[in-house]
Amino acid sequence: MNVRLLLLAAYALVIFAGSSIPGDQIGTPAPDYIMHGLEYMVLGFLCAEWLKSTSYAEKLSAFKAALMALAASSLYGASDEIHQYFTPGRFCDPRDWFSDTVGASVGIWLQWIKDKFFENRP
Repeated sequence: MNVRLLLLAAYALVIFAGSSIPGDQIGTPAPDYIMHGLEYMVLGFLCAEWLKSTSYAEKLSAFKAALMALAASSLYGASDEIHQYFTPGRFCDPRDWFSDTVGASVGIWLQWIKDKFFENRP
């Protein structure tokens, strides 16, 4: 099995577990939108890393691969918000989903930068 896929799945489970914590038991060191952005920046990065490691990646342009990673990360963010609706003391907030999507796009961009400037160096 692909190690990148295992990392992505493990991180998605960490997000799910964090979203399962009741609202009265959560304390965050930063504003909510910052925490969402950082959390999904990692998810977007891992999603883009996994996607480039698949056999399908050879058929994709970098732009299409980035869009696929963004769509997957954003959909996971939407499902996470729906999951929080059913968690005591938590709620479904479209602004959090927006922060998730923006964070994922930053992570995907960072993965592209990593590949462009740091991979295959002599």
